[in-house]
Amino acid sequence: MATTSLWEIKGKITDVIAYTIDEKKTSLNDAVDYTVDSSKTIDRELVSCLNCMDHDPVQSMINTKRQFQDDKPIVCFHGYQSFLPGEVDHKTAHEIGVKYAQEMWGDKYQVVISTHTDKDHAHSHFVVNSTSFVDGKRYQNNRRDKYEMRIVSDKICKEYGLSIIEKPKRYGKTRAYQHNLMNVRDRVRADLDRLIAIHQSTDSLFRELQREGYTIDNSRRYMKLIPPGNTKGVRLKSLGDNYTMDAIQERVMENHFKKIERPSPYEYYEKKKFEIRPYYEKYKKGELNGFQRLYLHYQYVLGIIPKENKLKWRDYSKELKNAIKEMDAISSQTIFMCSYNISTNEDLDSVEKALIKHTDELIKERRVLYNARRTITNDDDLKQNKEKVKDINKTLKQAKKQIGYCEGIRTRAATIEAMKLERARRREEYIL
Repeated sequence: MATTSLWEIKGKITDVIAYTIDEKKTSLNDAVDYTVDSSKTIDRELVSCLNCMDHDPVQSMINTKRQFQDDKPIVCFHGYQSFLPGEVDHKTAHEIGVKYAQEMWGDKYQVVISTHTDKDHAHSHFVVNSTSFVDGKRYQNNRRDKYEMRIVSDKICKEYGLSIIEKPKRYGKTRAYQHNLMNVRDRVRADLDRLIAIHQSTDSLFRELQREGYTIDNSRRYMKLIPPGNTKGVRLKSLGDNYTMDAIQERVMENHFKKIERPSPYEYYEKKKFEIRPYYEKYKKGELNGFQRLYLHYQYVLGIIPKENKLKWRDYSKELKNAIKEMDAISSQTIFMCSYNISTNEDLDSVEKALIKHTDELIKERRVLYNARRTITNDDDLKQNKEKVKDINKTLKQAKKQIGYCEGIRTRAATIEAMKLERARRREEYIL
């Protein structure tokens, strides 16, 4: 029974373009050197070259790339064909390897085949030039090619009376079976289901995922979640219709309308360690003015802060449902207003100017510290310098966030005011 695999070898682009500068350090040369290592083979008895010079296969492959001006980063493919211990001797393994290479790549590609003797099991290595010596076309190593590798290997093994894997399992399922683990997508779905059920906003949901070790990649068209311990991400859309961004937002929003599972009305503020109750009491007594009153009223209408003797859930308008999704931002802006005692546009402008001035001062201070590093020779002084920069960056980040709150308050206040006027207009029309 033989198993096969093949993977790409990349070299630096400059090395690939100009092999003659230092051919010994190219990835192509390294791959060939490894497979024909004399310590792993019986001299060169178990080394064969296909469609290239026996005495210098590397140069043959380089010449092919020059001929077709191929300077792509993948310079070759390195693979193996491995047998069970005691299944075949090394010479037979090499004979099978040569036949395998001839059938797989012999019509178009240059290949070095070497059978190693340094392990208990016989195994052959293959280095395949990624560029065809016939037409310059590049070998793809796609799913179809990998499937063909297994079919060809099994066919030759049968000719030699060797066993084959009749019903190979998919790798993901095999690993899950061996280690009793869910596959990656199942694990991501399970984590999403668990957290969606307890979160009130997508912002807090994704923050919690990050705290649990997930990396969130939102740099492309479709968001990816990279689970802890993994290097490859999983697209949300690939998890199913219930896990698209729109579906997740809808599921999170539904938590606001489940009476039994309704969280503490002050949850958003408790999480941020801010006591909103005194401001709520002032709101009920009519002691708040300006922005603070407007924001508290808005949250009162939404049901985010409690209403006396109002246990029934409303079927909120689409606008209000959308606003619930932004509750994390609303609560942050409310805390900001209350902390700085902002009630009017004048208050907001004054605080914003002070924050911008403070930000400019921090940037100047940081620049001085950066410049000072050029003359620092002591490790302790350099460490102290970096700590100061770290503290400044932390303060700067918070200040910039608060400047963003200012613009957000202006925009949202205008929206809320317009909604109030629209409701008042509709009320008058209804009365008339």
